[in-house]
Amino acid sequence: MIEVSQAFKSAMLDSTDFRCRATITMQDSTTIQLTDADFTIGGSSIVDGAAVNGFPIGVAIGRSVKLSLMNSGGRFDSYDFSCASVHLWITFKLPDDTTEEIDAGIFTVTTPETPGATLIISASDDMYKTDNGYSTSGTFPMSLAEMFTDACSTCGITPASAQFRNSDFVVTSIPAGVSTYRELFGHIAGIAGGNAKINREGKMEIVTYDFSDEAPRHDLSMWGGLTSAAESIMINGVVSGEYHSGGEDGYLLAIDNPLISGNEQDALDRIADIVCGAYFRRFSGDHISYPLVECMDLAMITDAKSNQWLTVITDVTFNFGGFTSMTNSATSAIDNAATYISATEKVKGELTDQISSEVEDINRTITEQEASLTDTVERRMDQLTATLTGDYVAQSEFGSYVEALSA
Repeated sequence: MIEVSQAFKSAMLDSTDFRCRATITMQDSTTIQLTDADFTIGGSSIVDGAAVNGFPIGVAIGRSVKLSLMNSGGRFDSYDFSCASVHLWITFKLPDDTTEEIDAGIFTVTTPETPGATLIISASDDMYKTDNGYSTSGTFPMSLAEMFTDACSTCGITPASAQFRNSDFVVTSIPAGVSTYRELFGHIAGIAGGNAKINREGKMEIVTYDFSDEAPRHDLSMWGGLTSAAESIMINGVVSGEYHSGGEDGYLLAIDNPLISGNEQDALDRIADIVCGAYFRRFSGDHISYPLVECMDLAMITDAKSNQWLTVITDVTFNFGGFTSMTNSATSAIDNAATYISATEKVKGELTDQISSEVEDINRTITEQEASLTDTVERRMDQLTATLTGDYVAQSEFGSYVEALSA
C-alpha cells in the first residue's frame, strides 16, 4: 500500500485530478525535466501486476510505465531515449494549494517509438535485469539470505534487505531447473510466502503476504464496472508432489520450487503458516482513479448492491486521467479442485487401482487354470478310451490296409 498524508486521502473524496512529472536521463547524461504540461491528456499509465493465471506466490513481479508526450514541433526528435532512465512522480494538488507527490519509481526505457506528433515511451523497472541466465560460484548448502544477496550482486541490483521471512531456510544444493535470475528471485520469495519486487527506490525486495487482522487494506466502492465470482475462497493448504501442509482438501496452492528439494516438508510448513486461512475473491473492475493500490495489497470491495468482501489485488493498472483497473486473477475454486486432489483421495485411488489390478490377476489365473484343467481332463479321457477300445487307424497307401493296435 502506498503511503500518503491524511490530507491527500481526504482530498481524494472530492477530486481525482492526479497528474505527473518526470525526470528523464539519457545514456549521455543529458537530462530532461517534464512537467504535467508535457504530457498528453490520457495515454499514460503505470502497470503493476503478477500477470499470471493463478494466485501469485513465488513470482518476480515487474512494474512498467507508458508515457505519452506531446511532441509538437518535433521538440523531442533529436533525443535518443534508448535505455534512458525515467524517474516518475504522481502529483496531486490539495485544497490548501500545496502539492503532494507519490514517487512512482525509476524505470528504464525499453521500447522508444519513432517520434511523431505524440511520443510514446515505454519503460520497465529493474526487474528486467534478472532475465539473464542464472549461475553462481557460491558454495552450497546456502541460506536464502545468502542466495538473495549473491544474485542481487550479480544482477547489479541493490537489495532492500537480506533479512526477510524465512531467509534462514537452507538450500542444500545448487537448484536444478532454474534458468534465469528472475526465476530464482521468484523461488526465494515463494519460500518467504510472497513475491519479489523492485521497490520505488529501485531496490530488490522480498515481500511477504500479510493476511493478519491488523494488515492495512483499501476500501474500494466507487466502481465504473465490476464483475466478480459469487463466493470467496479460503486457501486451505499447500502441496508439492507427495508433500503437503495444512488441509488436504479445498483450495490448495501448488508449490513448484526446486529450492525446497530435500527440505520439502519444512518449506511447505513455513509457507502454509503464512497463507493458510486467507480469503480472497476473484474479480475484475474499473475504479475511479486511485493511485494508492499495489499488487499484493488487501482490499475490501463493495459492489453496487452494497455486498462486501475481502480480496487480494493481483494486478493493477493506474491510468492518468482515467479509471484504475484492478483484478484478482487467481484460479477459480472449480479449476483448482479439478487440478489437485487430497492425499486421502489419492490413497483411495491408488488402493482402488491396486485392488482392481489384483482382481484382474486372480481372474486371469483362474481362467488359465480352468483351461489347463480342461485340457488335462480331455487328454486323460482320450488315453482311457484308447486303453479300453483300442485305436484303429486306417491308412490307405498304394491300396494296402494297415491295422495298428494300442499297447
